[in-house]
Amino acid sequence: MVAVQKAQSTPSSVSSSQRSTGPSLAQARAGNGLIRRGQSGSNVRELQQELKDQGYNIEVDGKFGPETDRIVRQFQRDQGLKVDGLIGPNTSGSLHGRSTGSHDYVCKHGHRHTAPDGTRESPRAPTESQKQSSPEGTVRAADLAQADRAAHAKRETPVRPGEVTLAPPGLSDRARFDHYANIVRANGGEVNPNGQATVLGIRGMGRDGSVHDTGSTRRYDDTMVVLTPDGRVHEFEGATHPGQNSSRSSPDVAGRNGGRRDGRGDVGMINSGNYQVVPNGMRNGAPSYHVRTSDGRSGRLDGVRDTNQDGVFSRDERRRSAERGDQLTAVLFHPGGRNAPSSIGCQTMSPSDYRRFAEVIGGSRASFNYSLVDAYPRD
Repeated sequence: MVAVQKAQSTPSSVSSSQRSTGPSLAQARAGNGLIRRGQSGSNVRELQQELKDQGYNIEVDGKFGPETDRIVRQFQRDQGLKVDGLIGPNTSGSLHGRSTGSHDYVCKHGHRHTAPDGTRESPRAPTESQKQSSPEGTVRAADLAQADRAAHAKRETPVRPGEVTLAPPGLSDRARFDHYANIVRANGGEVNPNGQATVLGIRGMGRDGSVHDTGSTRRYDDTMVVLTPDGRVHEFEGATHPGQNSSRSSPDVAGRNGGRRDGRGDVGMINSGNYQVVPNGMRNGAPSYHVRTSDGRSGRLDGVRDTNQDGVFSRDERRRSAERGDQLTAVLFHPGGRNAPSSIGCQTMSPSDYRRFAEVIGGSRASFNYSLVDAYPRD
């Protein structure tokens, strides 16, 4: 009898992942409550599906955890909304393309479109219902990503040294974007994955297009290019190399593998390649960002050390660094000195350029991918 009563008192077998612990998207859009971190259920699943439909790489599991919170905040940044991770009328309205009174769409070539009322629309792809009423020729962001991967697959050969150039003067904004995006892809990198900015570092090429070998110079003689998801290009002077010849904070690596130590710290620079960069907090009043391996799992990066402290990374030093397996840790993007780099292996810019750089990549909490290429011809 007791067993029967228990069975009768149990409602229909609705799992906790299906029951909502907060308002639905429709209720949030109407201002009747907020969907936020910690909630779970069909409302969160619907939110995640909307984000996925718009091209964001998100798991639809009905749980509003750290990863969903991160992607919600990224969506809010992309839409120019208040970045608080809360799903209320504005954010849920933007998900449905109602914040501007029109539909969000991108054309086949990825251009940002302007709504009939003059407001800017998001470059994100429409939901299934929006696609039915979008103008002919529009495509989902996922379709663009697939096309991007297909184009990338055709470029199996990395950019050879000497083939890297600045975008020629007079190009349209779109052509300039494509010029640098092609360099990133040819180097094995991705362009704006997950709606993030992409940074291209051109080592050995100044903003005037001049090419030089790279050493520990007191000059911002490299070029940093930021490609933002809205198709814009921002170019900066920077340094991908140290600004000094030795440092007590650097290891003395020359003694490894039977070599002779000289008691001086050997500054270094990371190898060209592709990296993930994540927020690292404030440094000297400005945001800093930690450079990690391409999979984001490690901050130990392969590099080369200047073991004789002459400011030159010679062919022999590069070879010996490879043999030793030299690595750099705690490599950051951070501001350097006003007129010269201040670093033993980080990526730096002048404070004024760096402030603008931090803005265009999305602020102090932004993550981005980084492709570093060599412009100087090497044997």
